[in-house]
Amino acid sequence: MSEVRSHDEATGDRVSPSTAFGRRSGDFDARGLAKAHSEQTLQPPAGAPRPRSWSRFRALASRDHARFRNLLADLRTALERCYESLPSDQRGLSGAQRWLYDNDYLVWQALRMTQRDLPPGFHRRLPQLTSGETRIVALTGVFLAASPAGARLPALSRFLTEYQKVTPLDLAELWALPTFLRVAALGSIVNDPDDEGAVADAVLWLHTIEQHDWGELVEGLSVVERLLAQDPAGHYRRMDDATRDQYRKAVERLARRSGRSQLEVCEAALAAAGAAGGPDRHVGIHLLGVGSHALERRLLSGGGIGARLARFARRQAGALYLLLMIAVAVVVAAPIFVYAAAVGVRWLAPLVILALAAPVWLAAEALVHRLIAVLASPRFLPKLDLSRGVPVESRTMV
Repeated sequence: MSEVRSHDEATGDRVSPSTAFGRRSGDFDARGLAKAHSEQTLQPPAGAPRPRSWSRFRALASRDHARFRNLLADLRTALERCYESLPSDQRGLSGAQRWLYDNDYLVWQALRMTQRDLPPGFHRRLPQLTSGETRIVALTGVFLAASPAGARLPALSRFLTEYQKVTPLDLAELWALPTFLRVAALGSIVNDPDDEGAVADAVLWLHTIEQHDWGELVEGLSVVERLLAQDPAGHYRRMDDATRDQYRKAVERLARRSGRSQLEVCEAALAAAGAAGGPDRHVGIHLLGVGSHALERRLLSGGGIGARLARFARRQAGALYLLLMIAVAVVVAAPIFVYAAAVGVRWLAPLVILALAAPVWLAAEALVHRLIAVLASPRFLPKLDLSRGVPVESRTMV
């Protein structure tokens, strides 16, 4: 990675980030903004039944995603013009152009990552404001417009912490945050390509976004994370990163399907764990384990026919597997027996059954396993984080 430009080599003058990346007033009321947003937010629709706001939410989300894609196309065109306008002789670069020239890889990488990290399905899950703007976009814009020059992630973390004291953000919004910060930085570059301070500040933001561990930031800011950490069994904090992420994704799925908030899902899972005994006191048992069926049934109030059939299939997986094997074997063997009957060799049926039993069963097994691989995803196995050694109570002889 090349060095971030912090001064103009031609003049030696120190660059001071300007106010072009925002008004830089340093004056914002995060709690007041959260209160206003709470009265204007349309949540993504639940699985079933769909609320009356479904059609409006879907229209706003689709329109906002279309606007976002058009914005990215405009950003690409504007950036291409910026780079085409750079003089071929480096000695003729202005201060702003020097920043662009030395950090071109970072600028184009940010654009590629923005296009990759926000597909339509994900974008449409983000809460929308009645104005038609995605809530996390509005929130990010207010912060960047009001934050003082040079403000970085610590200031953003404080802002989001204050905001969530009134209105908690969804996990999807927190994960989308770096994408919208990149968009804001790229927008500052193309809107103020001749302002050295604005371009410098935007490039420094891109470096900050690139170098930061966003998983750590999301965990630190997530209200869901803080609730799950109250696991009655005390195991949640001891799980590895991938396992905790799977637990949070389970909360997102249940919230999306039930129409409840992610906080309500967490509280229901914690209540179920607190009422259980033994190993079932771990909150993960009720999000991804054997207790997940009961929790899902309670949150969905039974749910639709599809949800009930899915729960039944998971409970009776062994019996359904055997029935499917038999059914496929019959389908595979039926043409053979029909042909044998048609040519008048029914007396050979017992011998045909014995000869073909193993091949037919193996063919049925291959077909069923292929079908399962297509229709069902593998189950995730929760794991403890043992990077710092095995706890004394978990040690055993092998």
